[in-house]
Amino acid sequence: MAPIVVERSRKLVELAGRAAATGGTLGVKDMIARYTTDFIGACGYEIDANSLNDENSHFRRLGKRVFTVTFRDAVVIVMKLSFPRVIKHLNVLAPEIENP
Repeated sequence: MAPIVVERSRKLVELAGRAAATGGTLGVKDMIARYTTDFIGACGYEIDANSLNDENSHFRRLGKRVFTVTFRDAVVIVMKLSFPRVIKHLNVLAPEIENP
């Protein structure tokens, strides 16, 4: 696991270096979230999420989606609480999660 940490950290430093060299700005929260996505994908699932190099990578979009509650999500939550037996038989995954 240590080599994975070192490699992902190197990519993080390169990303910060590129932003500094061009005089651009880089949001620290977003940068660390992308690093975390890469790190968890590599260590936990053996997947190269490539979030540090691609801001709109599939895994990063799904990661953002987890923390975004839409109106549809609110309706599904209310239905799950109100009608647990009925909702169990329905396919209620969000379309962007079901069909990436």
